[in-house]
Amino acid sequence: MWRKLESKTRTGYHPSFVWTEIMSFIKGSYESLSSKTGYLSKEEYMELGRKRAPNFSGQRDDIYDIFLLYEHYKKNHQMFDETDVVHDIFRRLANMETTPITIHQIYVDETQDFTQAELFLLIRLCKNPNDMFLTGDTAQSIMRGIAFRFEDLKTLFFHIKQNTKAKKSSKSSKSLEVHVPQLHQLTYNYRSHAGILKLASSILEVLVRFFPESFDRLEPDQGLFPGPEPILIESCTFSDLAVLLSGNRRETSNIEFGAHQVILVYNEEAKENLPEELSCGLVLTIYESKGLEFDDVLLFNFFKYSQASKEWRVVTKHLNELAETVYSRTSRTEQCVRIDNDLLMSSGRPRPLDFDPNQHKILCSELKQLYTALTRARVNVWIYDEDPEKRAPMFEYFKALNLVKPVDITELNEESLSKVIFAENSSKQDWIKQGDSFMKNHLYNVAAQCFGKGGDRRKQMLAQAHDRALLASRRKDKLREKNEMRDEFLFAAELYLNCERYPEAAKCLSNAKEVKPAISLYTKLRQFEKAAELCKKNGLIVECSRLYESADKFNKAVSILYENGVYDIALDVLKRYKMRETEMMRNDCQSLERLRTNRPDKIYTKEKISLRAAEKYHEQNDFKRMQEAVSRFRDEDDKIEFYKKHQYINEAANLIASSGKVSEAVNLYMKHGMLDKARYIAEKSKDDIIIAKTLHDISRITLATEHDNQALDTVKDDLTKSLEIFKRYGEKNLAGNVLLLHAKVYDDIKFILSAGEAFLDTRPCKNEAGYLECCNLLVKLTDQKDQNILDFLLKGVNCLIKVCNIILLKFSSICKGDLADEKKFVTYCHFYGMFPKGDVNFEVFPATKPLCENILSIKPASSTHKVVTLDTERCSHMIVCHLLT
Repeated sequence: MWRKLESKTRTGYHPSFVWTEIMSFIKGSYESLSSKTGYLSKEEYMELGRKRAPNFSGQRDDIYDIFLLYEHYKKNHQMFDETDVVHDIFRRLANMETTPITIHQIYVDETQDFTQAELFLLIRLCKNPNDMFLTGDTAQSIMRGIAFRFEDLKTLFFHIKQNTKAKKSSKSSKSLEVHVPQLHQLTYNYRSHAGILKLASSILEVLVRFFPESFDRLEPDQGLFPGPEPILIESCTFSDLAVLLSGNRRETSNIEFGAHQVILVYNEEAKENLPEELSCGLVLTIYESKGLEFDDVLLFNFFKYSQASKEWRVVTKHLNELAETVYSRTSRTEQCVRIDNDLLMSSGRPRPLDFDPNQHKILCSELKQLYTALTRARVNVWIYDEDPEKRAPMFEYFKALNLVKPVDITELNEESLSKVIFAENSSKQDWIKQGDSFMKNHLYNVAAQCFGKGGDRRKQMLAQAHDRALLASRRKDKLREKNEMRDEFLFAAELYLNCERYPEAAKCLSNAKEVKPAISLYTKLRQFEKAAELCKKNGLIVECSRLYESADKFNKAVSILYENGVYDIALDVLKRYKMRETEMMRNDCQSLERLRTNRPDKIYTKEKISLRAAEKYHEQNDFKRMQEAVSRFRDEDDKIEFYKKHQYINEAANLIASSGKVSEAVNLYMKHGMLDKARYIAEKSKDDIIIAKTLHDISRITLATEHDNQALDTVKDDLTKSLEIFKRYGEKNLAGNVLLLHAKVYDDIKFILSAGEAFLDTRPCKNEAGYLECCNLLVKLTDQKDQNILDFLLKGVNCLIKVCNIILLKFSSICKGDLADEKKFVTYCHFYGMFPKGDVNFEVFPATKPLCENILSIKPASSTHKVVTLDTERCSHMIVCHLLT
């Protein structure tokens, strides 16, 4: 990622320092947790003090621009970093009224490896922050991206103290008072002897000289006992080094080291390039060795692989300055520093370099790495390096201060050689014990090496399995190494199986995408939930549900099926849960409560699942299975509504008719233009009124859509039959409607006059709207002006006023109509073929060819077998306008 970001900025900054600025300050400061974005704004970052963030005090504009590019890249690639996780956890905790668990005390070791944001989160988690205990050594702060000082930790507690006071005063409630903790120095070192500690302290002096704000300056550690001087090996080849390490005891080409001896190297590259002769020893990078200790340490090629190069020469400048002041009475080093002047006067010394805080930042982390490496030793320290130029400043510094014992192979005889031999033998028990220690620290490769030397084949195999699994997991994000990752996981799985570590084997099989063997193994281990999660991840939905059910997780068993559309099996699981619950209740089973804890959620009812199933099968045009699903609906109305919603009109009408609502079934057919079915179901009902209404409606539709003689004859027959029925049952309003159609068929005004009479004789509500339609048709059919027609039309004037008043009063805010007027309004609406839906809308069914179709200008495009919803007030006004014109 850095190469891509650097190519866009071309700033030339070292990536580790940029990373530190982002992780420790822009995103890792405690202030960033209060931000919605999870990081400081540019202004907030620019305001950070120089002591707190000294590296880029003059280049923060550039750093923030790089940070923005980093965030953009991360977002585009759907990535997140540790600070994003910390911010998310902190945000969720802040939104909780109470935390789900209570943590009374927290103990933190290696505190220097935490960002402020991480420590702030730990403080937030602790019930009483005053009971926290934190230890660390900022001189060992070699974690990439972390810039930590205990002084900053005190500032953090002070900030929390102030916030707590503010909350207490604002809420006027009791609140825990947080104290700023005291800083205690552990001055006695129980690991290393005085010789090693003096050497380490000399490195701290260099840090104090050049990077005083990078760590907490404390008094030098005091050793409790003396010990051999650290050995500095120079002027020899690697072959000579091999002789120094093992003397004349070598029986093979490889050098045999002991269980408590370690070879420390700068990084993984240095480890890979280690000479084969040293491969039998325990080899760790300095970062891996953090927190560990050994009797003897061989620091191999540290300077050769160091990221610093010419920067080391500032140490020479520091040594020269130290030499100039060593005899000054005012110097604090007067009594404790002895410098070898002969060494400083010798030729071939490294050239001193003036320190530049902007150019030589890298030296800070390198000095801390060197300090960490040397303080891993309890007894012996050996330093060897193959780069004479890069090692020279520090080698000279150590020798000038008389802190090391330089060893030259050319000056050693047989007797003196025997006194400096590094390599030693260890018992098998020592090797196994050391292997156990490495396992606890997750250093599986060297642990396997220890177990191998200790003869414990099973532990060795287990450590190798852990190591292979770890290596494989590091390849997960590298697409090019996908095949290698799979092979590593498979190899690790095989080793785990040989060690009878079946859960780990199953996990490796899963990561290797060997899904079925992994599921089978989890199932045999009765880890049903893990097997189910693996099935879910790989889309094995039915198998996933079955495994959840085996684990008594019925809620998950149903929900996974429901969410993936496997509704039939979901219903089976629901049924089995109820049977299981009933059986356990009958047997008074103690595990009933545990079962009920994982009962299917209330939303997963038989009706809801059946509805979703019916919807699915409808979409798939699977009519048979859809009907099976609908048949499981408890409520008949739900079945009808489903059929109507999805235009299964025949099924809906049959259900309606079977429930005794034949008239409603007929209307449904009519609204969708299914005239033959409407006629059939009406005639089948043997109900005269229903039959007559159906014949009338069919006649009206036929007259509006068909014009052949055969259709006209059928209409005449149907109208005659329906009129006879309505007259027989005294249905005058309906008879009036039929007579109107008679008038249109026969062009005979006597039918109009009879229809008008029928509309006004209707009880309990006269149908004045029907009478007005008679007047309208009468004017169209005749020019005669005899007294009967004039009287008929004069009555129409009164009806016009009545109808318009009732319609307009419906929407008047001044005067509302009474109940009788409300009934008349509904009668008029039905006459025009408009059916109120709520208070503000009408529904019109164009397929029935209602009288309002032309009045309201319903377009032919919408006149298919669908409902049209119209605004009630607007339609009413259009009706009034029609009547008045």
